[in-house]
Amino acid sequence: MNPEVPFKSPTPSQDSEPFIDEEQLAEAVVQEVGNETPEAREARFQEHSLEFLERLLKEAPYDKDLIADSLVGLDSERAWELRNQLIEAGADKSNVVLGLAGLDSPQAWNLRNEFLNRSMRADRGVRSLVGLDSERAWEMRERYAKGQLRNDVATSLMGLDSERAWEMRERLLEKGGDVTDSLTGLDSERAWEMRERLLEKDSKGSGVVHSLAGLDSERAWEMRERLLKKGVESSFVALSLIGLDSERAWELREQFINVSPRVLGFGESLAKSLAGLDSPRAWEMRERLLKEGTNKGYVALGTYGDVEMAGIRKARVTQKKK
Repeated sequence: MNPEVPFKSPTPSQDSEPFIDEEQLAEAVVQEVGNETPEAREARFQEHSLEFLERLLKEAPYDKDLIADSLVGLDSERAWELRNQLIEAGADKSNVVLGLAGLDSPQAWNLRNEFLNRSMRADRGVRSLVGLDSERAWEMRERYAKGQLRNDVATSLMGLDSERAWEMRERLLEKGGDVTDSLTGLDSERAWEMRERLLEKDSKGSGVVHSLAGLDSERAWEMRERLLKKGVESSFVALSLIGLDSERAWELREQFINVSPRVLGFGESLAKSLAGLDSPRAWEMRERLLKEGTNKGYVALGTYGDVEMAGIRKARVTQKKK
């Protein structure tokens, strides 16, 4: 698969519309975005993401379940209108509930509790607690940690680096739970020590490399390189790039995109790796992957993000406060 040839604007004739210098326009957009407050930038990204997800739903209504997953962290009136639209279109309610990850609002809890009271898929309700550190979320974790949903409770700890979260990880690990996913987004010494412990039992390391999502530290890159040499599939390494907009992350994506996504499934992994990215480069790659036939549902997951991004956002907010 060859990269697309860059588009060159034709020289306009005297009768054509006034010529627009695309480079100058791009610089103007970057300058305008650079003057935004973080809050305004985030609000704009959310609106752009919702507009994009609405478009994908029109183009691929059969991917409605994955699009429902992609509403993680979105709590605006427009987001709830899209959720209702997805439910009316027949989206699996468990996917809609999973898309509540990162949301601690009354509306999110009403839907979460309604689902748990009526459905056998409690695992999705538990996983929707990712990114939540409220007492209400902890009460639900404790309730389900006593049963058969240990791994789902562990997953719900993504992004949480508190003493309470670590006590629960150790407890779940002692009971045979898989806590690997719970380390997603965590760059603390305690998280790195547990990754090394888990690698002793995980000969392939695919789960551990996935827990590096959102991490751009030198230590994270050293582990990616080590696990690639160890034979971890490139698609898993691609997923570890979720939330990363650095030049180093883009270089690795470009290496991966030269391998046929249709044969090795890289298209889906690359699409998901763009989750949480609002840069022009990320939006260009989403369009590129769509043109190349990548499943629209996975492109949706790689927009504002799914459960991993809820954990990564929580970890980043916590880190800023330290």
